Amino acid sequence: MKSGEYIIAKTHADLLNKVLGTHYKAWMKSGITLSDGRWLWMIRLNRSVNSSGWMNYMESEDRLVEKAISPKYEDHHTYIQAVMSARVGRFEDRAVFDIVDYGTYRKYIFRGVFKLNKAECTENINIWDKIISDYRF
Repeated sequence: MKSGEYIIAKTHADLLNKVLGTHYKAWMKSGITLSDGRWLWMIRLNRSVNSSGWMNYMESEDRLVEKAISPKYEDHHTYIQAVMSARVGRFEDRAVFDIVDYGTYRKYIFRGVFKLNKAECTENINIWDKIISDYRF
């Protein structure tokens, strides 16, 4: 699948079934581990803050920003530990689908495979750089 191509689906499960050939009835997570160890990540890249307090957006065609905005944790230290754990050895390569809602359907736009750029991450921001534009699922 090439960067910019999209799939119309009703749910995450519908997308996974179309892309991976699975038979899920439901999928309540934002991603799934792929056979090559990468993470297939389904998120909205629209700068809105999600229910977990993260804002995701494309800074450019080749860079994705994941920003922790509103901590739902009791103290700042626990909050920062949660942000840091998102980047330590957990799916540092992610095949990203951008979700755009259209009534009862969604457009899942493939943005490419991104790698965590640890050198440019800050306390509450994870930076992802595109490493693959054409990916076979």
